[in-house]
Amino acid sequence: MKKGLNLYFNKNLITIFIVFIILFFISRYFYNSDDGYYSNLINEDVNDYRFKKYDNNDIRPDKIIEHTKRLIEIGNSKIIYEESRSIAREYIRDYLVEEGGFPKDNIIWNHFEWNERKAEGKNITTTTWTGINIIIWINTTAATSSIMENEPIRIVSSHYDTKFWGSPDKTSGAHDCLSGTALVIEEAVALFKRQESLSKMSGIPNDTPYMFILFDQENPGALGSRSFVSNNKISKMASQSQIAYFLNIDAIGNDNAMIQTFPYEHKHQTFFTPRWLVNSMVQSAYSVNPVDGIAVGSSNIGVSVVYQAHRYHLHSISYLGDEGPFTWAGVDSILLTDNDYFYGENSHSSNDIEKPFISGELSDQPNHLDPDHLKETADIVYRFLLATSIPSSIPRKDYINFSSSPTINLLLSSLEKILNLFFAGNGQYLFIGPICLGYFQLILVSLFLLLFIYFTTFKNYRELVLQYEKCKYQSRKRIYRLKKHNIQNENDESTSEREDKHHSSELLSSSSSSSSSSSSNDNGQSSPSTSSSITGSGSSITTSPSLANNTPTFKSFFVSIRGHRILFLHLLTMAIVSLIDTVYAFEIIILGFLALATFHCHRFNINLLTGFMSSAFCTNFIYKDITQVMKFGRKGNGSQELVLNILLSIYIIHSILIVIYGYDYGKKKEELNKFDSGNKDN
Repeated sequence: MKKGLNLYFNKNLITIFIVFIILFFISRYFYNSDDGYYSNLINEDVNDYRFKKYDNNDIRPDKIIEHTKRLIEIGNSKIIYEESRSIAREYIRDYLVEEGGFPKDNIIWNHFEWNERKAEGKNITTTTWTGINIIIWINTTAATSSIMENEPIRIVSSHYDTKFWGSPDKTSGAHDCLSGTALVIEEAVALFKRQESLSKMSGIPNDTPYMFILFDQENPGALGSRSFVSNNKISKMASQSQIAYFLNIDAIGNDNAMIQTFPYEHKHQTFFTPRWLVNSMVQSAYSVNPVDGIAVGSSNIGVSVVYQAHRYHLHSISYLGDEGPFTWAGVDSILLTDNDYFYGENSHSSNDIEKPFISGELSDQPNHLDPDHLKETADIVYRFLLATSIPSSIPRKDYINFSSSPTINLLLSSLEKILNLFFAGNGQYLFIGPICLGYFQLILVSLFLLLFIYFTTFKNYRELVLQYEKCKYQSRKRIYRLKKHNIQNENDESTSEREDKHHSSELLSSSSSSSSSSSSNDNGQSSPSTSSSITGSGSSITTSPSLANNTPTFKSFFVSIRGHRILFLHLLTMAIVSLIDTVYAFEIIILGFLALATFHCHRFNINLLTGFMSSAFCTNFIYKDITQVMKFGRKGNGSQELVLNILLSIYIIHSILIVIYGYDYGKKKEELNKFDSGNKDN
């Protein structure tokens, strides 16, 4: 019977595994077929004039470093900050026109003014910033082909202002962010020349709209990008799919570049970089560097995986880059940087004595820029721009109503809100190297692991608990019978004693009467009386020592509650949480899987060892999350904070229970073994 039962469980596991594999690969197929990067590879032959997989660029890192040094000289040449920026703008424009071949009309100076008011008591202070954003358009012809009609704009940006210009210690701002400015200049020149040459060779105008922007006044709080978004009604353009994406390049050249997907909160909603945009950048990076590629959040893949879970518990951060205002406006935005904002500080990867890393502002010198890192970053950006040049590479946002009936549209809108409520994590994703796991795939893996635990450990645990309760019942029944038997024996003994005493008293009374009559008959001669005493010996029934020693004590942790029921509620809760907090729940389940899958292995205390290991991993994971939230995060509204506290409480309880299960299982198994050995002895 037991073998058949195990076979049945194995059949269930095999069936679930097959279904999981089928659904997983179906989801991967549908996502990859819609992904822009793979569409580019499929249409490579048709659109060869637009996209070439092995197209190389002539961006040289020495040119980037040369631009950086020149901008540093300009910045430190004037005491007045406004004069330094004015000369820098002229240098950038002249280089684009003379060396890049740009028409002057393609370079626009966008003037802006930003006012902020601050009230202190009755006093109101108004601060005004002025600046000029440099806008660089890439269009080789004024005519627009039918293929590129209504094509959304690709925006690439950096900021050319730096707080270090003109400072007394002459620090430069090479890393933040003149190296990014120089890279954007070279990317614009390379892409402009490529589009121009391809248009001449094919005879077909190549008007993929690219806009390169060098923002001003980024350090005071992304004022250049905020004014640009506000004055140009970017939110309306985004809602009409007129902007494809926004790529911000900030702080590069000191270390390996990474993708940062900061949480930006706007109107009680937290926005992240969408999955398709991150995937396009990741695939472009791995086509440049197949070994290391690029990571999300950190250059270390392990820290990257941790970061991608922790970021979903941050409603927003105090830092605001130029991609922030575009994210608020609904534009798909991404940040490329080597600055590990959450888990560390920049350090130069080289051990060269001539270029030591000095912490603080003095590290922002051009001699700390690594040419290899700059070249790799430039190639990644260039490949990304080519990969997203085809119309099919940009997912369209359909804002057209499904039906002309307002009632149907209202019902569909309500249904969408309900689905977003129950499947709140539908926009979450996880990158592990070049592999992207989306919402549906993460849920599939989580549910498969939970079902695996259910059909193996849970079933085993339930059988043990039921057997434990059966033995407990038998033990109580045996003790009850022994007590009842002892009471019956005591009653029988007391009855026998009473009868013996009554019989003895009758004998004594008869003996005394016969003695008196004999004395009267024998004329007062007395004869010695013979008295007989009958004493009853009582017997007591005691429990044998072997039986007493082998009777289980039943002092398990879950004395009044069945442990397998707690485990079932535990698994069900984690399955529900994975629908809401998908990435975090997925990683917590992975960390606790070893303990949950092996806590029935009680020999040599393996279950305790795996339980403590998994619990330590989960606890450290949660601790880092809490510290990051307290250090970098901003508080959300009451409901957001309540949901976050509930989720963290569930994860903490999860970390505790995975240890208790192994301890409870081992105790129950030990007591059952004692009970079985006691039955054999008896």
